[in-house]
Amino acid sequence: MGEIPVTITPPSPRLVQKKSFEDRVEKFKTSFLNVIESKKEFLIFVNPQSRKFIQFVFDHEAENIFLNIPLQGLSEKEYLQCKKILGEHAVDVILGHTMALQEEYSFNQMDLVTETVENIFLDVFHLPHGYSVNLEVF
Repeated sequence: MGEIPVTITPPSPRLVQKKSFEDRVEKFKTSFLNVIESKKEFLIFVNPQSRKFIQFVFDHEAENIFLNIPLQGLSEKEYLQCKKILGEHAVDVILGHTMALQEEYSFNQMDLVTETVENIFLDVFHLPHGYSVNLEVF
């Protein structure tokens, strides 16, 4: 009896992109839930290559999550694109100066928060579809 030849076909780029997207979405959701469960107050997702980040503040009493993107690290183009995603009202003003773009979500809007994070990393920061994130919790 002869050996049966086996051909291994690499996964399509589209399948790899879908898998990395699913992994990231799961990481985002799990991270949010862990912060809520542990009663921590801050979470930051950072892309290690670009150093672009999105930070969150958790108000456990009101059960709200505040997505916050400081203006300091944004180009004008990124600022305008981010406002399209978050809305015109999404500004955090301190002493008359806009300091950050901010949006508020309730704890039960996890899918919307996750979708927004993904949209910002892809459409505002223009990261490749296979991008990775690290997280900081405190």
